Amino acid sequence: SERVDEVVLVGTGTADAASTDTADTDSGSATGGGSGSGSASASAADDSVWEALAQCESGGNPTTNTGNGFYGMYQFSLSTWQALGGTGYPHEADAATQTAMAKKLQAQSGWGQWPHCAAQLGLL
Repeated sequence: SERVDEVVLVGTGTADAASTDTADTDSGSATGGGSGSGSASASAADDSVWEALAQCESGGNPTTNTGNGFYGMYQFSLSTWQALGGTGYPHEADAATQTAMAKKLQAQSGWGQWPHCAAQLGLL
C-alpha cells in the first residue's frame, strides 16, 4: 500500500473537532511545522502562492538548471527531490509534478525550505 503521512494536532480543541478536515485548521502548525510554517492563508491549496514562489525562485521556469546544484521551478537539491520520491532531475519533471513535490516538501518541513523567497512573500 501507499505511504500515508500522519497529521498530529496538538492543542486545546476537542478530539471531534480535530478529526474533521485537518486542512482547515488555523493553528499555524497545519502546514507541517518546521522552520517558519507561515500563515494559514498561504495553504498548500493556494495556487497563487505557489506561482509566486516559483516566480521568485526561478522566474517560473520548470526547466531551470543554472549549475548551482538546485533545479527546477522551486530550486530543489537533487537529494531533497529524491527524498520526496522524485526520479531523475527536478528540472526534467513537468511543472505540475514539481509543484506537487514542493507542496509535499512544504507540508513536511515548512516554508523555511525557501528562506529568501518565502520571506519576501510574507510566508515566514
